[in-house]
Amino acid sequence: MDICTRWNSTYLMLENALTFRHVFMHYSLFDSHYKYCPSNDEWDRAERICDFLEPFYEITTLLSGSEYPTANLYFPSVWKIQKRLLEEAESEDEIISDMAKQMKSKFEKYWDNYNVILAIAIILDPRYKLPFVDYCFKKVYPTRYLEDAQGRKILTSQESVTIVRQELYLLFEKYVEKFSVQAQEKSSSTTNCSTGAKRKKNDICDFDGFDSEFGVTSKSELDRYLEETKFDRINMLN
Repeated sequence: MDICTRWNSTYLMLENALTFRHVFMHYSLFDSHYKYCPSNDEWDRAERICDFLEPFYEITTLLSGSEYPTANLYFPSVWKIQKRLLEEAESEDEIISDMAKQMKSKFEKYWDNYNVILAIAIILDPRYKLPFVDYCFKKVYPTRYLEDAQGRKILTSQESVTIVRQELYLLFEKYVEKFSVQAQEKSSSTTNCSTGAKRKKNDICDFDGFDSEFGVTSKSELDRYLEETKFDRINMLN
C-alpha cells in the first residue's frame, strides 16, 4: 500500500506492480469489466518513477542496519540523495521534475541542519577525510557566487568546506580542553615541583608546560590526521 509520507512505500508499490505489468495488460484483454489497466505511457512513467525512487529505498535500507556501524555512511548516502534530487529536478519529464522539486524543498531543511555534523563523521573515516567532503560539495554547491530566487547568496563549495573544517577544529578544541583538564588533575596528584626530604630538587620540572615564542609550533593530532595519506578505499573493500 502506498503511504504518501514515505517514499519507500511508493517505490515498493510500483516495483511490485511493474513485476506484473504484462499480467495486468493481458488480463484487460480477457475481462471486459477490468477498466483500470494503465496505458503504456502510464506504465513507462511508473517505471521512470520507480527508477528515480530506487536509490532512496537502497539508502534508507542501508542506514537502518543494526549489525554494522552507520555513522560514516550517513554523509555519502544523504549527499547521493541531494545530488539525485538536483539532477531530477531538471528532468524533461514534468512529473519527475515536479516530484523532485517537492522532495528537494523538504529534504533541504534536513540537509542544511545536519550536513556539517554528517561531514565531520565521514572526515573521521580514514578512507575519505576532508578531500571527500570537498569532492561532494563541488557536486552540489556552486563554485562561484550565485543567488537563489529570493536574492539570498548561495554558499559556494569552498565556503561550505571551510565551515565544516572550522566546526571540526572547534569540536576538537573542546575535546582537547576536556581531556587536558582531566590529565592535569591526574598529573597534579602524582607530580609536583616541591622539594622534600627524600626528593632531589628539580629546577626545570615546569619546562614541559612552558611555551616559548622561539619554539617550533607543534601540530595537533587533528592536523597530523588530516595530513596523513588516506587509506586505500578500493583495496580495503576488496
